[in-house]
Amino acid sequence: MRAFLLIAIATAAAAAGARSADAAVLSEAAGLVQIRPAGSERWAPAGKTPRSLRAGDAVRTGFNARAVIEFDGVSTLEAAGNTQL
Repeated sequence: MRAFLLIAIATAAAAAGARSADAAVLSEAAGLVQIRPAGSERWAPAGKTPRSLRAGDAVRTGFNARAVIEFDGVSTLEAAGNTQL
């Protein structure tokens, strides 16, 4: 399942990246949601939503957390707790 999600995210991000500098948008975050920018090793709280994500950024959710990521306003990915993308 995780491999499928990573392939779907990479495909959607590539399609969105071809049209825009932003690969995706973190549209909702509840609970502990963190982002690790591409090229960084530090995780930071997601902060206010909506928040733009670029290709290569990573998102993770803590226990009982939830994140919604939109790709170019067409595809939506809902991540439950204890997920890393």
